[in-house]
Amino acid sequence: MNQLGKFNGVLLVSDFDDTLYGEDMRITRENVEALTYFTREGGTFTVATAPTSPPTPATYPSTRR
Repeated sequence: MNQLGKFNGVLLVSDFDDTLYGEDMRITRENVEALTYFTREGGTFTVATAPTSPPTPATYPSTRR
């Protein structure tokens, strides 16, 4: 029998800094517990974050002039 979780088909995307973890660069126990529950219930979790510095032409050759 196929059992579906509460969050099947749900994708949760988080940024790192000041969202997933704080100034101490640690993920809180509350966040770990919440993400564990979410994924156990069928949810998919991933991280998407922006670069910490502006892109340069060497990084993105299509931006060269």
